Amino acid sequence: MSFIDWVNEQIQSRGWSYNELARQCGVSSTAISKLMTGKSDISFDMCMNLSRAFKMPPVDVLVKASLLPKPHPDNEYVDYVVQRMRMLDLGEQEEIAEFVDYKYQKSRKKVI
Repeated sequence: MSFIDWVNEQIQSRGWSYNELARQCGVSSTAISKLMTGKSDISFDMCMNLSRAFKMPPVDVLVKASLLPKPHPDNEYVDYVVQRMRMLDLGEQEEIAEFVDYKYQKSRKKVI
């Protein structure tokens, strides 16, 4: 799905017109028209305006606009470990990092 198609989907799901989107973004209807017809490039500033209008995290809009790469998909275990690591002091984090490195090196030897 293109960025323009995605923006259109967001507009339709909210029952907005292009004029309403412009109002919500704080830009002119001409700016929205140029964006939606491909007559202007997708800019960082416009993505920030869209994120506020759609009440979405800016990173989500920037990824949809291909101005940022898609984040690496983590699984529930990665999220869990990261959350727990943040609760530990630096020394404990270093111990865990060493253990993870050990497990990684051990798994690489199995593959070879």
